[in-house]
Formats: sequence, C-alpha cells, structure tokens
Amino acid sequence: MEFIDRFDLFPTPVLRYGFKDIELHHENLVKYLANDDLYFKDKERNGVQTTDGDLFNHKEMEPVHKLFTECFEDALDKFGYEKDHGIISMWATRQRDGGFHHQHIHRNTFLAAVLYLFDIDGTARGTTFHNLNSNLYQIDPRHKKDAPQFFKNSEEVPFINGTVLVFPGWASHSTIPSPSRYRIMIAANMMPVGRTNSDHYDQYYYHDPKEKGYLNLADHIKEGYGK
Repeated sequence: MEFIDRFDLFPTPVLRYGFKDIELHHENLVKYLANDDLYFKDKERNGVQTTDGDLFNHKEMEPVHKLFTECFEDALDKFGYEKDHGIISMWATRQRDGGFHHQHIHRNTFLAAVLYLFDIDGTARGTTFHNLNSNLYQIDPRHKKDAPQFFKNSEEVPFINGTVLVFPGWASHSTIPSPSRYRIMIAANMMPVGRTNSDHYDQYYYHDPKEKGYLNLADHIKEGYGK
C-alpha cells in the first residue's frame, strides 16, 4: 500500500493576516474606541456592546479601513476572484468579563473580517467556527490518544492582538464566555463590485456601495426596522 494524497474538499476557509502598523496606531485606536458615546447602551447583549456600522466614515478609523481593504483584496485574489469590492459595514464591539457572542452568520455578505485589537488581561477567547456539516458525523470511532481529530464539530481561532481573520459570510461562528475584563474587536463586511462573468444567464451587477449610500441604524429605524 502506498499513500498518495488527501483531498480536503470544500473547506471553510479562514485567512489570518497581521496588522503591520499596529504599534503605530494601536494606542489611538484603543483610546478612540473607549468612547462610551460610540456604543448603543440599550442594545447590550450577553455582555457585548456594539457601535453603529459606519465606522468607515470616522477619520480616526482610516488605518483600519485601509487594513480591511488590503485583506479583502488579498483574500479575493487567493480565492480566484477579481479584487473589486466595497466595504458595506464596519463596526466595533467591546466585551466585558463573561461576555460572549451567540452563534451567527453575516447575512448579505460575501466576505467578513474581524480585527483583534485589544485584550486588557491577555486572556480573551478567540472566534469559534462551527462545522455546518457536523450533523453528518454519526459515527465517532475510538480516538487515538493525543492525536488531532480531523472530523470536528467546531474549532476556535485564538485571539492574538493585531491579527485579522477573513472568512465567508456564511461561516457560522461565535465567541464563548471570556475571562478577559475588557476586549475590543473591529469587524467589517464586504460585497463584490462589478458585473459577474461566469454565466450570462445568471449575470448580476453588484453596485459600489459608495455610489448608492449607506444605511445606518437611525435610517433603518426610520424605515420601520431595527426597533
């Protein structure tokens, strides 16, 4: 018997990048995102507070907007797509001791990203990604001692300050209760821009969100949603 290869078909890709200018911008970003007025007090959930989704309009957040743009362009290139895209939302979350985020996906999003910005204790938990096909794992053979398991229900990517994760919007993820007393993350969603070219019957033109404008929470509530 000769082993030839293994094909890991149709994985959930999660790319990790480094923020090379983190030392230059870190203090200013942390101070800016410590501003209580940026967060919705009445929308705290599970020990997590969130800003509006328009941080790309904040001058103080320009370094992060640039970082996300570069990460999305590289991810699109690695996945075999053109780099044209638009960031449709960008927001920050801060989390207290015991805070966690429920399992969710990012709807109406092609790729999402998260920047691990600050962990006051060095104990923050990272992002747990959930295997959407785990319901197929009906057979669980006897495990080899101290050997990594290939068929997993979930996997946690650790919180490392100054790193960015990029993943598909459909990738189900969560955070478990964290012992860190204060954790800050910045997230963003993106969509492709331009006309599709894979099938002329199913073609679609994705507009540039900068041309059509953005919807913030106040506008959302005016339209009768988000109450």
